[in-house]
Amino acid sequence: MKKLLMKEIEFGREKALKNANALIEDADILFKLKRYPRSFALACLGYEELGKSMMLVSVGVKSRLGHVNWKKFWHRYNNHKEKTKNILGLDYLDYLVSTKGTSEKRSFCHSLGGGNPGFKAKNKL
Repeated sequence: MKKLLMKEIEFGREKALKNANALIEDADILFKLKRYPRSFALACLGYEELGKSMMLVSVGVKSRLGHVNWKKFWHRYNNHKEKTKNILGLDYLDYLVSTKGTSEKRSFCHSLGGGNPGFKAKNKL
């Protein structure tokens, strides 16, 4: 499996963020023109690019620590569902933080292996 250098990780992260921004801007334009199916498709691609950027941030940190499973990284990086799950997970965390109820927060944290909303999850990549 190819290992990425830190400069390649940073370049890829910046490129993915720029691409995500452009795709979401285009989706917004199409939405305003009531071209909803195409708008939705571009928004989904933009979400994937955001997920890709998050993966690159994560692998950059792990690379500095010397804890990268490159085979697993490349499998996830080339998988549409994995990239989308990254961003959906972030959306769900935002929802949990913005809600007042703690039962959902506790349930979600327990599902990740933590005991309370303030724990630091172990990253398994």
